[in-house]
Amino acid sequence: MSYKLPDKKLELYNDRQNIIDINSFPKDLTIISNTCIGGRLYHDYHQKFLSPTIDFYMEPSSFIKFCLNLKYYLNCEIKPLPEYKIDYLSNFLFCDIGGLIAAFGHTNDSYDKIISKWNERKERINYNNIVVIATDRNVLSKPFTRCSEETIKEFGNIPYKKVFFSIVDYNYDYVAYLPSFKNEEGCPEATRPSITKKGKYIVEEDGFDLDKFICNNIRVKKVTYENSDFKNLCSLLEEEHVNVIKEERSPNGNCLNNLDKFKVVFIAYDNDKAIGCVALKDKVDDTIELGRLYVIPEYRKKGIATLLFDNVFSYSKDLDCKKIILDTYKRFESAVHLYKRLGFNEINNYIEDSPYSICMEKVL
Repeated sequence: MSYKLPDKKLELYNDRQNIIDINSFPKDLTIISNTCIGGRLYHDYHQKFLSPTIDFYMEPSSFIKFCLNLKYYLNCEIKPLPEYKIDYLSNFLFCDIGGLIAAFGHTNDSYDKIISKWNERKERINYNNIVVIATDRNVLSKPFTRCSEETIKEFGNIPYKKVFFSIVDYNYDYVAYLPSFKNEEGCPEATRPSITKKGKYIVEEDGFDLDKFICNNIRVKKVTYENSDFKNLCSLLEEEHVNVIKEERSPNGNCLNNLDKFKVVFIAYDNDKAIGCVALKDKVDDTIELGRLYVIPEYRKKGIATLLFDNVFSYSKDLDCKKIILDTYKRFESAVHLYKRLGFNEINNYIEDSPYSICMEKVL
C-alpha cells in the first residue's frame, strides 16, 4: 500500500512500519479527531477510513459540540463556504456543518470530493467502538491561541474513549501533556516526528503511548446483575472494603448483598479480562442511583472509571433522568475526588445517619 505523503512524513511512515504491529489495530475502530492525526493513524496501520474526519480540522470548542451530538451533526448537510478564506491556510477549503466551521486540507482538494468522501465515510462509523482525539490549539484566527480550561473540562463529557493533547499539564485523566510544545501557543501537529525516537511521533517522545491507546481492546459492555464478572468484581470490592474501612461500614454494607436491585451494569473489559464495573438501579421519578463502582488496582488512573461514567451519563440521559445520586465512604478520598471532578456535589445523607459516609448527586 502506498500513500501520497510529503518526503518527511513518508520517511516517518516508512520508519513506523518497522516498529508497529499493523495487525494489532482494531479493524472496527472509528477515530474521530479534530486534526489530521486520525487519518495518519489509519495510514500507519493500513486501515480503511471508518471516519469522516480525515484531513480535517475543527477548533476545540466546536469539535466538542460536534462529538457531544455526533449523530445530529453527521445528519446535517455539509455546506461549502467558498467565501471563507484565511491567507495562511490557503490550501484548506472550509465548510459549514450544522453551524460549525470545518477546514479540509491535503487530499480534500475540491468541494465535490469533500462532500462525497464525508458522506461515504460517515456511513462507516462504528458507534460501538469510537475514540476521540483532540488538541488544544485554535488556528482559525491569529495570533494562535490555546483553548480554555473550561473547554477542556467540557471535553470530559464526551461519551467515548478519548485523549486531549495539551501544552498545559492539567490534572484530568484524559489530558496528555506535551512538554515539547510548552513554549508554543497551543499544541501544534500531534504527528510531528519525534526528534530522538526514530519512527515515533512527538506525542510518543513526550511519554504518551499512542499505539497502546489506539490498539488496546478496552471496551464497555452493558450486562445484568447476574453476570459472573460483575459478581467477581463485587467480591474484590468487598475485600477492599473489609481491608480499608473495617468498622466504619454499616451492618448491611456487604458489596455482594442486594445485587438484584441494580437494573443495569456496565463492565469494562481489556480483551476478555473484566477490569471495572458500575451499576445503576431503576429510575425513580427523575433520579437514578449509582453503586458498585470498582476498578481493579492495576488499571486505576488510566481513565477506566471515566469511561464507565461516560456510559452511565449517556444511559441516564437516554432515560431522561435529571439527577444521578450515589453514596460512598469519606475514607475513599480518591473516589470522592473523582465524583467531584465529574460534577457530583455533596447532599444530605439519604441512606443512614453515618459520620463515615457521604452522599452526592450530579444534575444532568
